Amino acid sequence: MHTAMTRVQDNWDELLVESNMQQQVWAIMRQTVEEYRQDREDRAAIARGLDTYRQGLGRLNSEQGVFEALAGLPPQQFDAVVLRYILQLKPQRIGWYMGISEQTVNYHCRQGKQRIEQAVPTLLKKDSDAITGDGSETDTKD
Repeated sequence: MHTAMTRVQDNWDELLVESNMQQQVWAIMRQTVEEYRQDREDRAAIARGLDTYRQGLGRLNSEQGVFEALAGLPPQQFDAVVLRYILQLKPQRIGWYMGISEQTVNYHCRQGKQRIEQAVPTLLKKDSDAITGDGSETDTKD
């Protein structure tokens, strides 16, 4: 209701010159309600997808432990990592879904990646990093 009334207020000057102001206000109200309904459906679909994905990870087996590490992330980190790197949503869309800022999405993604890297360090090493036989890291750049 607040959003609809704010939109009416934002368009007040244009509404004053309309031949049928009530019809235009009602159109704003209908559009706002439809957007709210669609947002709820989108959020519910994303939540169901994330829940299904997390449950599916528990049934998968990997020698490296990636699935276990991903499934073991705290809920916000799991959501941010899956939405960003697997579903490839933009941080702005993830922030909308999670109700947080883009910066916070990026923070959760960094934290999640760090936890996965700690759980599975050899799998996620960058091409420029190599593990020597003694376990120390060396830079392989020329």
